[in-house]
Amino acid sequence: MKKNVFMKAVSLLLLCTLALSLFTGCKNSANTNANTGTSQESKSTELTTAKEPPVTIQVFIRDPYGVSFDTVVTKTIEEMTNTKLEITAGPAADASNKLSVIMASRKIPDVFNGAENTNFMTYVANGILLPLNKYFDRMPELYNSRPKGTWDAMVEDDGNIYAIPIGVTSGEYINMYRKDWLDKLGLGIPTTIEEYAVVADAVSNKDPDGNNVKDTYAFGSHLGINMRQFAHIFGPFGVQYDQWIDVNGSIAYSNVQPQMKEALKFANRMYSIGALDPEFITDSQSRVKDKVVKGLYGAQCYKIYIFDTNNMSNYYEPFKQNVPNGQWVEGPQLIGPNGNAGKFSLLPGRGWSKTCISKDTKVLDACLRFVNYMASKEGQMLTNYGIEGTHYTMDNDVVKSMVDDVGSKNAGLLLWSEFITDSLYKHTSSEFQRVSALVYEMSETNRPIDPIEGKPEAVQKYKNALEEWTKAQIAKMVVGEIVIDGGFENYVEEWNKRGGKEMTDGYNALYKARKK
Repeated sequence: MKKNVFMKAVSLLLLCTLALSLFTGCKNSANTNANTGTSQESKSTELTTAKEPPVTIQVFIRDPYGVSFDTVVTKTIEEMTNTKLEITAGPAADASNKLSVIMASRKIPDVFNGAENTNFMTYVANGILLPLNKYFDRMPELYNSRPKGTWDAMVEDDGNIYAIPIGVTSGEYINMYRKDWLDKLGLGIPTTIEEYAVVADAVSNKDPDGNNVKDTYAFGSHLGINMRQFAHIFGPFGVQYDQWIDVNGSIAYSNVQPQMKEALKFANRMYSIGALDPEFITDSQSRVKDKVVKGLYGAQCYKIYIFDTNNMSNYYEPFKQNVPNGQWVEGPQLIGPNGNAGKFSLLPGRGWSKTCISKDTKVLDACLRFVNYMASKEGQMLTNYGIEGTHYTMDNDVVKSMVDDVGSKNAGLLLWSEFITDSLYKHTSSEFQRVSALVYEMSETNRPIDPIEGKPEAVQKYKNALEEWTKAQIAKMVVGEIVIDGGFENYVEEWNKRGGKEMTDGYNALYKARKK
């Protein structure tokens, strides 16, 4: 009996000693973690997560570059969120349609982007989207990644928020000029549309590059993305391409307004004098960029990344390699014939592309974790810049890219940038940030507003066919294949017959209902 009592006492003593050692160890560990900035709670969470198998998430994403998503960035996202991403990518030009086909098959991805306004409103009406606002407490990084005004704009009629709008700056285009050419030609930065015409003619026809060849133009463009490289010459006439605008309390389509006729006449004038690159009809976005960095254009509305000496989007360094003495300078919005500053072409406030979560997903926790990480500062740094020390360096909160276009695509940089956030560029060169601030100021003070963002499918059944037909008609008027006087009026009449009037009537009914 005494032996059993003794053994029990020894056992109790050993247990107390073990408990004390564990307590002391935990206390020391907590102190150590406090000194390193890592809490014991987060440490244990990491260990627990690491022991759990990754959760598979079905993802659909708009692919802006046509390259593989099997990259170091994707693998890092998976590691950081403890997920396995099964990705279906839709080509940039047709992602919205491909997503619609997938959704119609009822094989709804857990998380998807590429939902443009038209199909997004259909998904809302069909009740297949997760109300994100009910889970913001579990996605604080996501909620804090957007200002309250943006979330307010995303609220639907039932009071819920069903999509994350792509995080974009107010604008990324500005009027810009080759300062080295202006100096050589004895010209200043234009402030009016007629002053611009003089500059456009000179940089196109007075051999500013000195090679005795007609190979320079004021600007080029392509027929995609709302012809945004025409914004500097359309805006002064009070109109921009492909916008629905409020005219005296009613909805009207910009492309059929009288102001567009005058804008097209000026565009035709630029084409006729050789100031507009004639290949704008067949060029793509990448071909236009190639011509910009080769130094072929001198008076354009274009992306501000050419000012980024840190070369995050690989514009600045290729340009300087091709044109060592070349220098760009920004210019103001041009004053039009009516004396008003031109409007800028901007993306809609609700985001031209949206990211959603399926209401019926079986892996909700993983989806929330994944989306929250993608919106976090850490996730944004990864998707935009890559891995520090491998793809970029940072000095005093300024990022310097270490890769060119090929290296960027191989790593998967910016592939995910349309998913939760657009390119940050908050850590780049001071010159770029200065120009960015100017773009923001111009955008916010002269922003054209789409008064019926979130248009339902019911009033847009003619949209796609009309868009393609309109592009062709506009291009023909610019190059003179259709004489604008008389031809524009015929175009407007035909546009209405092809469904434009029905669209306009539908938009006005919706607009008036929402204003009540």
